[in-house]
Amino acid sequence: MPILTNWKITISVDDILRAQGANPNILRERSPHLITVAENALKDASELLHPFVMYEISDVIQRENERLFLANGHQISGKIVNKQLACANRILIAACTISDELEKIVSAEFHKDPSYALALDAAGIAAVDKLSSLAQKYFKQNLIPPELKATSAFNPGMKDWPVAVGQEQIFSILKKISDRIRLSDSFLMIPAKSVSFVIGIGNEVDTTAKQCDYCDKKQTCYLSKAGKELIS
Repeated sequence: MPILTNWKITISVDDILRAQGANPNILRERSPHLITVAENALKDASELLHPFVMYEISDVIQRENERLFLANGHQISGKIVNKQLACANRILIAACTISDELEKIVSAEFHKDPSYALALDAAGIAAVDKLSSLAQKYFKQNLIPPELKATSAFNPGMKDWPVAVGQEQIFSILKKISDRIRLSDSFLMIPAKSVSFVIGIGNEVDTTAKQCDYCDKKQTCYLSKAGKELIS
């Protein structure tokens, strides 16, 4: 079944603070009350996460320029294909979400307690990032044969793969599995705390390229080394 829901997502107060663009150590010295806010958000977030992952793996049956034709009748295309997926024999297509309950609470709380709402929203950001990492690890350990290699996960919106192009390709494949994650008319995912990606599988795929190499936000993202240095 290409749906997985049994996930244990563990995040920390520091994860929440970093997702807000803050240095945890500095914030503890300068604004200790915000640590309490983050602790409350962390406690509440644990009851609001409903992780959901859907995926499909399809063989590549033809390559043409910057386009991969898949056995499921769909295709993945763009410059990123030529750079990172051209040698793949299979493509894993996936999307994951923590669902929308947390988002609803954030919206309800924003005008009453904006500090709490922002901390809770950051908890959601950290949680879906952790879910994405857990899903990628699961796929590589359980669904990809040990004799094959796997690329890093590549997300729509990275360099050489515009959101509109990548999301439409991914969800043209995944929409038949479930509508728990879907696209808006502007190609944004619903629920908002969702992540989609593809992974190339094969004997000769490049395993050295990392997600951050193709991300325009790597200088500020709290998950990247550059981002962590920026907020230190």
